[in-house]
Amino acid sequence: MAEHDRTGRERRGPNAFYGLVLLLSLPHWALGAVIGSPGDLPLGLPASASMFVTPALAALLLARREHPGGARRLLARLRPRRADLGWYAFAVLLIPLVMLAAHTSAGGRLADLAVPWRALPVLVALFLIAAICEELGWTGHAYARSRRGGGLRVALLLGAFWAGWHVIPLIQAGRGATWIAAWGVGTIALRVLLCWTYDAASASVPTAVLGHAALNLASTVLPEYGSPIVAATMSTGFVVAAAATALPGWRRGTPALSHQGTGRFGRTRWMR
Repeated sequence: MAEHDRTGRERRGPNAFYGLVLLLSLPHWALGAVIGSPGDLPLGLPASASMFVTPALAALLLARREHPGGARRLLARLRPRRADLGWYAFAVLLIPLVMLAAHTSAGGRLADLAVPWRALPVLVALFLIAAICEELGWTGHAYARSRRGGGLRVALLLGAFWAGWHVIPLIQAGRGATWIAAWGVGTIALRVLLCWTYDAASASVPTAVLGHAALNLASTVLPEYGSPIVAATMSTGFVVAAAATALPGWRRGTPALSHQGTGRFGRTRWMR
């Protein structure tokens, strides 16, 4: 049965969003096939990495189609809330710390960063823009609409799509099958973590944005991120982190889905 919003307009489910994301990504994948990797992008990314705009574009188009003010309301979900400062710190620190621990335990060297220090401010700005575009779609639209069907189940499905969406650009970037497989497992676990922090912070899209941006920054600065052993160890770390935080959190109850929750770190309202 079709779902409708408060005005009676039909709301399109996540399949419409996923299909539109894939459709909008086709030109970017074609660009990557023609141009390949320009050579000056972080992590050796191909030209198809420009597809980061498609989740936001798809979400805004669907929201605008459903309601004249839908796009504006979706964008308003990016507004930071002072009560969520603790969760912002949690999102920024958790993922890089897991990656750093995994990188070190796998024998990765930290003597020299993969990028110069002076490039970090530019990278932070770029990764924040990319994370805003992606999380407005992944979290603010797709997950927020579907998570009533079960936070973990929806997060796993979204994570699988998110990982699969990256496969073509990763192949174009020259990543091997072993690395992509290990990365894919970790990416699904990462999506579980991002969805859980969104829930735990009372539906805060900025927490997912900051976690995503921190992930991309750490991936760029760690010198041996491209090693299959390091990738496998990081994926294991993400799975453990998701099992230790998200699974117990969801098991205790269903987080409030609106902005009516306290949003305070460690004091989120849980609905029984």
